[in-house]
Amino acid sequence: MKVYEAINEMRRMSAEKKEFSFSFMSYSLTRDKSEGEVFVEHAILYKNPKEAKNAYQDYMLTYLDTDTGQTHQMWQPLLMSFQHRPLEGVE
Repeated sequence: MKVYEAINEMRRMSAEKKEFSFSFMSYSLTRDKSEGEVFVEHAILYKNPKEAKNAYQDYMLTYLDTDTGQTHQMWQPLLMSFQHRPLEGVE
């Protein structure tokens, strides 16, 4: 499965209120730093906030980690796995 196929499936599952697992490579643009791969066991996607002032908002996903109750953002192209299966690329 390709990255954007996985994102479409994540969106579909979120619309149905179904949780999923995924992992991604962390990256902070402001700090130019990664903390390595992040594993999220139970999540649903949220719509990106419209009032966000991030010029890169279209390239990010906002998700709720249902284990912690916290929302976070990640870069779409850095998605590495979906439902514990590695992804094949961005194309």
